[in-house]
Amino acid sequence: MTRFITCPQHIRSADLGQAIVILDSRTGRVETLLGAARYLWLALARTGDVQAAQAAGIDAKQADQLTGRLLADELLTTATLARSWQVPRAAVTAPSWGTQEVPAGLPRSASPPKGRLGLATNARELRLLGRLS
Repeated sequence: MTRFITCPQHIRSADLGQAIVILDSRTGRVETLLGAARYLWLALARTGDVQAAQAAGIDAKQADQLTGRLLADELLTTATLARSWQVPRAAVTAPSWGTQEVPAGLPRSASPPKGRLGLATNARELRLLGRLS
């Protein structure tokens, strides 16, 4: 069993709250970790030590299986020393059901026509409106 684990330079990850999204920047492959796999990734990212991750409350057998799978998929690699890595946490935003995006797609309204239907903006237009009515 490997003791120390690290994340290769070409692997990027982000914590979205309920899931960890992992991107392999070389291949474009994207993976998602949920539940125990998410907790394991976060524990390994903090310490780089498999035993410390197991001490964080993750079942040892399950941690071994998950770590083996992450190593086999080349999302993690072995290391000689414990090294942590960053897992950025996505910003929490308010729910959006499309209402905030709608105004961006609407065309701007045209300016109102001048004259009887529009507002008079100077004295000349006021005299002209007086003669037309």
